[in-house]
Amino acid sequence: LSEVPIRVVLADGEQLNATWQHALGDGLDLHRANRTYVVSPIRHSTAAHAKAVILLGPSRGWMALGSGNLNLDGYAGAGELWHAFAYEDTRPQHLAEFETARALIDGLRPLVDEPARLLLDRAWGTASWLGTQSTPAVVRHNLDSSLFDQLAREVTWPVEIMRIHAPFYDKNLNGLAALL
Repeated sequence: LSEVPIRVVLADGEQLNATWQHALGDGLDLHRANRTYVVSPIRHSTAAHAKAVILLGPSRGWMALGSGNLNLDGYAGAGELWHAFAYEDTRPQHLAEFETARALIDGLRPLVDEPARLLLDRAWGTASWLGTQSTPAVVRHNLDSSLFDQLAREVTWPVEIMRIHAPFYDKNLNGLAALL
């Protein structure tokens, strides 16, 4: 990735702080952070859990969305899930998924540092094909509408069986109770 001119890492503020503290205590080499790539916390009181790797070019893009963290176990560890999407001008079928990811990141803009916002603008500028969302996508985010409300709008028939797979649940299982 050293050949990629624009590299931005956005991370949950609390988790990023814990990572910096761990790195300092263990002597990990992070001297390139904010020198050859920008790392910015997402400054919000709740967790930022979405995971995305997005590579953009003038006529194509590649994106992985999933559950893994930014480390080897996060990419290759058991139990981590990733789904890859590709876009090319000649094969635009995943454009809506890229646009949904951009909408999520743009929605987080006020919560990240100015250098990251500037680099995000440059990154979006390299991909003129990436505009605002025009068609429904299989990828969803919950900045504008809860995932529960989005699910309720899509599923208009009686549900007899529901299977839930999640690596963790909220403390009192309120989310699961609402789904049930």
